[in-house]
Amino acid sequence: MRLGQAVSPVCYFTVPPEEFRPFTFLVYGDSRTNYDLHALVAERMAEETAEFVVHTGDLIESPTQREWREFFSTGSPLFRAMSFLCIIGNHERNSRTYYELFSLPAGGGRAGEQWWSLNWGEVLLVGLDSNLQYLKLTGLREETDWLREVLAQDARYKFVFFHHPLYSSDAHYGGNESLGTIWAPIFQEAGVTAVFVGHCHNYEHVIKDGVQYFITGGGGAPLYPLSEERIEGSVLGIEDTLHYLRVTVAEDGARVEMIPVARVEGGQVIPLPPEPMETVELAPIPVPTAP
Repeated sequence: MRLGQAVSPVCYFTVPPEEFRPFTFLVYGDSRTNYDLHALVAERMAEETAEFVVHTGDLIESPTQREWREFFSTGSPLFRAMSFLCIIGNHERNSRTYYELFSLPAGGGRAGEQWWSLNWGEVLLVGLDSNLQYLKLTGLREETDWLREVLAQDARYKFVFFHHPLYSSDAHYGGNESLGTIWAPIFQEAGVTAVFVGHCHNYEHVIKDGVQYFITGGGGAPLYPLSEERIEGSVLGIEDTLHYLRVTVAEDGARVEMIPVARVEGGQVIPLPPEPMETVELAPIPVPTAP
């Protein structure tokens, strides 16, 4: 495409299928601040054969033109390779530019895209806003009512994405269990396959009341330590590692793999081979039987 004197390279995207077919998608989060590190993660992800990527928020440090240019520039190999979806983090500050820059599925809230849902064949994808300071009580109630209704539909798999973990062993954050008292029972009742979040700049896999939670905050932001004493339900935690998640969806099961990109130690960035540091097998949602 030619725009003025600039010519873009050929880019690709995939439209959602009407019926189920196997596919792969990627998840990562917290690419803010260190855009040179974001470039490393994006370049590695661009080598994957996937149909889309979901970013779990904090794309940028603050919603300025310079920050957005850095994000799009360093992530360009990834954005040219596959479709891009995102949910809003706290560093986007619910800014107008966020909604102007991205074309997201329909849902609700600001611009009708503050939270959204998308059916990818028989797979349900749900993106939420967990920024309570912007939602306030009215917005949270509206979003939660919408969430309950959307998750009530039948699907082979249900994947949910938002920014702030409900449960975390992060030494600085520790999770938002007050929000967990509202949303976690809905996830459990709806049989959600997996929840993907960011905000904590590390990796942690938590199982709570049968629901699988994956914290992925290794997209380039300053990396944070986990507490020595892990929370109940913590299966695995990994620090100091840039990473992303690969989710492979098949008819009889889905697989989540934590793919390392590099280890960051004492200011040094040490590339790592793309061998999964954790692999989790997930079962499809049982089909309801007729009475």
